Amino acid sequence: MAGKVELVIMGKALTEEDTGALKNVLESLIQNKADLRDKVEVSVKDSYEEVQKKGEGPKEAVRILLVSNGYCKANSKTMEGEKNICVFFKDGLTPDVVRNAQKCGAFGVFPVDRFYGEKKEYAEIARFETVMKRVIRNKLAAYYPESEFFKRIDWKVSKTDDARDDYLSLFADTSSHETMVKARQVIRATKNYSGCLDKFHSGVRDKLKKLHELETSEKQNVEKEAVHLLKEIEKRSNEMEASFRKPITILLTGPTGCGKTLLAEYMARELGFCAPERFAKISLVNTSENLLESELFGTFEGAFTGAKFRIGKMVSMAGSAVFLDEIGEIGASVQAKLLTYLDDLRVIIDGYSDPRGVKIPLLLIAATNRDLQVEAKRGNFRNDLYQRFSYEIKVPALKERMSDFRYMLSYLLQKKNIEQGAGIARISLRAIEKLESHDYPGNFRELERVVKTAIMNAEMEERDIVLSEDVVI
Repeated sequence: MAGKVELVIMGKALTEEDTGALKNVLESLIQNKADLRDKVEVSVKDSYEEVQKKGEGPKEAVRILLVSNGYCKANSKTMEGEKNICVFFKDGLTPDVVRNAQKCGAFGVFPVDRFYGEKKEYAEIARFETVMKRVIRNKLAAYYPESEFFKRIDWKVSKTDDARDDYLSLFADTSSHETMVKARQVIRATKNYSGCLDKFHSGVRDKLKKLHELETSEKQNVEKEAVHLLKEIEKRSNEMEASFRKPITILLTGPTGCGKTLLAEYMARELGFCAPERFAKISLVNTSENLLESELFGTFEGAFTGAKFRIGKMVSMAGSAVFLDEIGEIGASVQAKLLTYLDDLRVIIDGYSDPRGVKIPLLLIAATNRDLQVEAKRGNFRNDLYQRFSYEIKVPALKERMSDFRYMLSYLLQKKNIEQGAGIARISLRAIEKLESHDYPGNFRELERVVKTAIMNAEMEERDIVLSEDVVI
């Protein structure tokens, strides 16, 4: 016969209600888990003598005793040979309960009076079920291959190949829920401003297109035409001055790899900046300050040796959304120009005829993995620039989102399966537990890499299931 686990409830010292509630929880647990249904039996015995009369049973069977604290205390010597014992208590956990459980080597201690009636606590039942599932499957592992105990990769989340599904990973657990509630509040508060930006963009779209053409043109002396176009754009800004007295700026904070970029994209999409040309991400890491200034604010020929006309992202994205990734890395010169912009919407372009720059409304979203208040105290970041941000949203680290972990894992397994053109359909429970045991200092980005590698390893072995050996951490 195949391996089995026998769950034996010792009815003595437990009331009928206790025994009934415990039996119901266990039977419900087993019926709800297809991999346990034919492998686990539940029975109730009045005394340990009945268990002894039955003997150890077949070699392939493992016995788990579920006993009351009182029974454990009275029969600890008699049950010395039992390797798998779970202890139940009532009316609160006491040192006596703990000592008795330790004496008999119990793997768990649970309040049976919280399984039913007015004192019923679903959290305690869930804790008991989690422990029992782990213990039962560990015992069965001696008789069955790892692949016998698995989840389909879509067991928590059903993903399509639509890119918008990426935002699924932002929702679910308590910590990310708080982040998303704040994000939704900011989106609501910014809707009118975004609507005005859309109207502004419609009025200057053709002029921006011509500026882009000038930037890539081989024509000489394009500055005069560029200045004229910039003046026309500023004229439109002034006509809508009441809508753009101050820019709306959003700061996203959190450790590297936690999903700040994804949240920025989500917010931009919700505010109507869905088209690729209406949302620009600019990485501020590992770029020289001069090059970054030119990239952000643009230049005119003659501004410095070798300078050519560049429109700059702040101008080219007029009426749209710009995402500045890792704003905590920028130097003093770029900080000063950003401060000028956040004060009065003016983009200072090196070499431009008007030293005040040009007035350009847009939605500015920035992100950083640094504590900007600490950086300001150290003199690395301007406090007045930090104070100019309209809203700040903290994105939690992955280790703060472990209640959401299986949702993210299910989503990522499907995403990477699609991206890699793989044929993975399942993941073993042992692989899931191995993934859950890591704290992911690289956050969501690290989890993505680990899942991608695990799928590749399973594919190389021509399996449709990810096993624990495929997970390299």
